[in-house]
Amino acid sequence: PITCGLHGEDIFLEGLPQPYQNEALAIIRERAADVDRFLAISAYYGDMFSKWVWLDPSKIDVVYPGVALDDYRTLTPDSSDSRPLTIGFLARFVPEKGLHLLVNAFIRLCRSGEFPNLRLIAGGYVSRAYKTYVDGIRRTIRENRLEERIKLLGTLERADKLNFFRQIDIFSVPAPYREPKGISILEALASGVPVVQPDHGAYPEWVNATQGGLLHRPHDSADLAEKLATLLRDADLRKRLGQQGRQGVFEKFSSERMAQSTLEAMRRLIKSVNHENLA
Repeated sequence: PITCGLHGEDIFLEGLPQPYQNEALAIIRERAADVDRFLAISAYYGDMFSKWVWLDPSKIDVVYPGVALDDYRTLTPDSSDSRPLTIGFLARFVPEKGLHLLVNAFIRLCRSGEFPNLRLIAGGYVSRAYKTYVDGIRRTIRENRLEERIKLLGTLERADKLNFFRQIDIFSVPAPYREPKGISILEALASGVPVVQPDHGAYPEWVNATQGGLLHRPHDSADLAEKLATLLRDADLRKRLGQQGRQGVFEKFSSERMAQSTLEAMRRLIKSVNHENLA
């Protein structure tokens, strides 16, 4: 039997100019008949892909992604009273990940005067292709005199990433793109950090499965700011959602759980193929 993983190929295909996009889709639709079972990283992406390539949904199993949790088992947040409330962002600095929306929401929160010591830390890879985008964000930060409250870091290695999660109180990647996976969201939850994510793509699945955060209207920095404010005002809510999110990831999104789900999907496939051959 032949299986094929579905992990977010849409962003590449949608970026192809015509006529190449239609030609690529035509080839995928034709060759999909050779695949016995597709393994989608989320129910959202499985459903989207099936409609995209005219595929029978029964040929798709959902296998949630897994996080290597060893480093997160002993990770404890920095609960120092001297540390200011901090929002974190960790993703590539590209428009589809929504850093500009988070910066705009942060500016709203600062202008409210309710959170005088609030900080934003953003880590992620910056490519030359998106220098203009990042320069625009830096200009917005300067124009609002927030250089001391917003820190844009580069790519974080694993040890730095773990320390990053220790230093934040809320995590958000308000992607305008309908993200099929969003692994950094699961890593934040594994660290006990509640999340605020857009209500589209796979994010509602992750939030509902873990009960570890809030959802905001996509593309809406004002609603994002309000959801962030809800958590910033309520330490008990942050703690409860963080604990629920951590437990949810350990139960449903571990690498061991992903391996087990993959094995179960393969066994079902082999059983169905053997049954068809006998018939």
